[in-house]
Amino acid sequence: MLFPSPSFLAIYGSLFATESEAAFSNYRMWESIGQVIVFGYSNALCTSIKLYILTSFLILGFCGYALTEIISRKAESAASKERNGHVTTGHVTKSAVDDYPRKISSPSDLPPAYNNNAYTTSTDTKL
Repeated sequence: MLFPSPSFLAIYGSLFATESEAAFSNYRMWESIGQVIVFGYSNALCTSIKLYILTSFLILGFCGYALTEIISRKAESAASKERNGHVTTGHVTKSAVDDYPRKISSPSDLPPAYNNNAYTTSTDTKL
């Protein structure tokens, strides 16, 4: 593959944003190794065997891309939860509001997320 597609290079750039130089060098190395291997067996195998090999690598590439997307999305959701104040510990999700540092003596001391009276007025009545 002499000219890789821009979308493929964009995926590499987004996955390895901090180590982009090493990622693109690694990509070029494996591209070159693949070209050498294909050149090596080009005269030894018939076309149907070459098609089976290429099809199997195509399927392997699709599976690898799907796995990469799944792992990337899980990492993004974990990072966004961490940025929003949620820390996951095992199977329990703990919010930063749970560690409210003040001593709570009445319901009005609670943060608005826990205070039932935070959005009521004096004219509202509870049943």
